[in-house]
Amino acid sequence: MAAVGIEANFERCGVEYRLGAYRYTVDDYLNVIEDCGFRGVKCYEFCGDDGLVNEVPWATKYVGRPLLLVIAARKHTC
Repeated sequence: MAAVGIEANFERCGVEYRLGAYRYTVDDYLNVIEDCGFRGVKCYEFCGDDGLVNEVPWATKYVGRPLLLVIAARKHTC
């Protein structure tokens, strides 16, 4: 989402806070995970779809955009 300029933000007591966003690719994440010794890496990406919009109508702007990256891996320990 950072790649399209969307960043995390929230409002508290009338003040809007923007947390910023760094643009990392999926490969960036996978390379770091593998460099840290994790193996058996599996990666799943989920995009916004009609099911999301049915549950959250204002989420139409996310249809077709990646929203969630799930990475599963194991680290061998001695």
